[in-house]
Amino acid sequence: MNWSDYITVDPQVCHGRACVTGTRIPVSVVLDNLAEGLEVTEICASYPSLSREAIRAAVAYAAELSHERVLTLPGQPTDGRSAAPARLGRVERSPRRRAAISVTIPCTEELLLSLKESRAEFATEARLLLAVKLYELNRISTGMAAQLAGMTRVQFMLALDRYGLSPFGLDPSEIKPDLRNA
Repeated sequence: MNWSDYITVDPQVCHGRACVTGTRIPVSVVLDNLAEGLEVTEICASYPSLSREAIRAAVAYAAELSHERVLTLPGQPTDGRSAAPARLGRVERSPRRRAAISVTIPCTEELLLSLKESRAEFATEARLLLAVKLYELNRISTGMAAQLAGMTRVQFMLALDRYGLSPFGLDPSEIKPDLRNA
């Protein structure tokens, strides 16, 4: 079996996460269900659009990722340009945790006075705004954005409302097919 026949990446579907082809079911959901001990038949019953082969392909895809090399996913250009965020089509795993980077933003006292914020409040808001914008541009997931903003995923998803964004990244036309399949 070739997992790439069943797994694709589309920046317009689930923020570009690897999904089972023709569905909005991320590979991670399939793997999470298997890790929780659910049988393939139980997963197929919960997700009628999944086939046994698609579940096997999700496992094969995960096995490929564990080899720690660069993979080109179906739906991603092979000419070096990326249709999806680079993190989604490239697997560059390291046994060591990557060090965090720091970004310095010049901030005058006048700016802080006009915002009526302390330096710490400004730094917190700047982190959140960066996370929100990267999420809005489909560059990072809600989990990664929450990590960047220094909050839990639920807190980040609730904060999105302040900026007029949906935590699901969907417009009503994208929800209708999911409701029909539910």
